[in-house]
Amino acid sequence: MIYTLEGEGSTKNIPVSAQERADFILNDEEIIQLAQWGIKIEDHYSKKAGVYRPMDIEWARMALPRDSLFFKHGPRR
Repeated sequence: MIYTLEGEGSTKNIPVSAQERADFILNDEEIIQLAQWGIKIEDHYSKKAGVYRPMDIEWARMALPRDSLFFKHGPRR
């Protein structure tokens, strides 16, 4: 599924080969960077709350703008 300005809606399904579906999206360095950011986010909110505050963090990798990483977070419930 990709974002599009064509036709109705904002997304469209495109064919993806079995090899593309099996490929890893993130390399080791990127995984380590995301883990470090996750720790910083939990540390920040834990310090602010005065107690350990585990966070539910969701990450998404976008193709445009090139290789942007977006995330949202909130307290784990």
